[in-house]
Amino acid sequence: MKNWIALVTTVLIVLLSGCGDSTGPSESDLTPSVLTLTFTGDSLKAVSPAGILGFTGTKENCEVTVSWTICPESAFSNYVLYRSETSGIPADQSGALVLGVFSDANSNEYIDADVQWGIEYYYALRTQDEDDDGVWSNEDSIKTPGSAPTPSVLSAEVSAGSVILQWTECPDSDFYSYRLYRSPDPGIQNDTTFADNIYTATSSSDTLFKDLDVSSGSEYYYALLTTNSLGFSSWSNEENVTVIDDLPQVQGLMLDAASTGRTVILAWNPLACQVDGYQVYYREEESGTWALITATTDTTAEITAVCAGYYSVRGFVDDIFSESFSAPVNTMPNIISVSYTIYDNYCSADRHSGFIFGPTAGVTGMAPSTSFQQDIYTYDDSKGDNEVSLYSGNYGPFGNGNQSYFQEPASGVYGSCDPDGTWLGSSYELYTSDHVVFIKLPFVGGSNAYVKMYGLTVVPDPATANGTMVSFSYEYQPNDLGLTLFTSNWQ
Repeated sequence: MKNWIALVTTVLIVLLSGCGDSTGPSESDLTPSVLTLTFTGDSLKAVSPAGILGFTGTKENCEVTVSWTICPESAFSNYVLYRSETSGIPADQSGALVLGVFSDANSNEYIDADVQWGIEYYYALRTQDEDDDGVWSNEDSIKTPGSAPTPSVLSAEVSAGSVILQWTECPDSDFYSYRLYRSPDPGIQNDTTFADNIYTATSSSDTLFKDLDVSSGSEYYYALLTTNSLGFSSWSNEENVTVIDDLPQVQGLMLDAASTGRTVILAWNPLACQVDGYQVYYREEESGTWALITATTDTTAEITAVCAGYYSVRGFVDDIFSESFSAPVNTMPNIISVSYTIYDNYCSADRHSGFIFGPTAGVTGMAPSTSFQQDIYTYDDSKGDNEVSLYSGNYGPFGNGNQSYFQEPASGVYGSCDPDGTWLGSSYELYTSDHVVFIKLPFVGGSNAYVKMYGLTVVPDPATANGTMVSFSYEYQPNDLGLTLFTSNWQ
C-alpha cells in the first residue's frame, strides 16, 4: 500500500514539473518563453524630407523588435515565431505568417521590418522539441504609429468652359498636403496610371481649384488625395462631370392630365446629360418675351396661374442653359372674337334671346322654342331699359335648355375664375358697368367647360320702348382638363 502511494506521488510530481506559464496547452516538458514587443522604427523618417515638388509619401524604417526569454531545457529543438493581424495565434495558425524558425536556443530577438504604419500586429512564439511537440509563449500585440488623415468630401461643378472643384477642409494637426487628380476614366483611387495630378496644396485651408484645362464635350473624373506628415493618405469620393458649352433643348413638354382649374402641371423628358435643374418660363402672348417663373430639380412643375398663356422649359448647369427654349405648351382658351347679340323678352318676339356656347363658334336662337336647347338666355323680370339678367338655360319661363352657372369676376381679375368659388345656378343680373361674366358649363361624366363672356355692352333696344340688348364675345375652355384660365382681355 505504501509503495502504491509513493508511485502516485512520483507521477504527480513529474506532471507538475512539466507545466509552465503558457497561453496554450503544454505538449512538452519545455519551458514556455515570455515574449515582449517594442517599436524600434523611427517615425521621424516616415516621410521624405524633400520639398513638396519632390514629395512621394515614401515611408521608411517602420519596424518592431520581438524579444523572448530562452528555453533552458536540453530537449529544445527550435523556436517558431508567428505574426498575424488578428489575435488567437496559439489556437489557430491558419491566418498567421511564420516569421522565422530559430534552432539556436540562445536566440532571443527578431527585428520585424516588414510591417506597415498604423496597423496592429499580434505575435506568439512556439518552443518545440525534437518530436515537434512544444509550448506557446504568451501572445502580445503592438500597433505601429500613425493613422490615415481625415478624408475630404469633393464636389465638382461645371461652369462655362471649366470645372470648379471644392472640398472640405482636413481638420488634422498633422496635415501635409492635398493632391487633386483628374482622369478620363473612373477608379482613380485604385489606379493613378492614367490620372494627372493637376493641383497640389500645402495649406489645409486651400480647398478650391478651377480647372480650365478641359475640353467641351469631354467627360472627366476627379479625386483628392489628402496626406499627413507621416505619409499616410486618404482618398476623397470620386466626382464625374461632362464639360459643356451649352445644353440640348428640353423635349416632351406637356400639360399633365392632373392640371385643373387654376393649377397648371407641366411635365417633360429629362435631359440625357448631367444638369443642376430646369427653369420654367411663361409668357401671356405667343409672341411675347419669356419670363422666368420657377426653377426645379425635377422634371415636373406645378404652377398656380392667374391667366392663360404659354410655357417653356430650359435645362441648366451653373450658368449654362439649353441652347434654345423647349417647344411651348399653352393653356389658352378658344378665343371667339365674333360679336353676338341677344335680346330680352321686352324686345320684338322675333329677336333671338337664347345662346349656345360652342367650342369654336356660338349660336343664337329663340329661347321659348323647345327645339332650341340654349345654355343661357336674356330675361327681364320688370319693364325698363338697361334692366336684364342672364338666365341658366334650364331656369325660368324658358327653362327647356341646359344648366349653366354664373360667377362674378374678382375686382379687375379677368384671366381666371375660381372653380371652388360662388356660382349662381339660376340667374345673374347684368349692369351697364359689367365687362366680364364667367360661366360654367357642366358635362355629364367629365370635367366642366368654362366660358368667359367679355366685351359686354348692355344697352336699350332702339326698336322697342323697354327692351334691352346684350352684345359680347367669348372665350371657351374645353372640358378635357377643366381649366378655368383665360386671357386678361375684358373688351
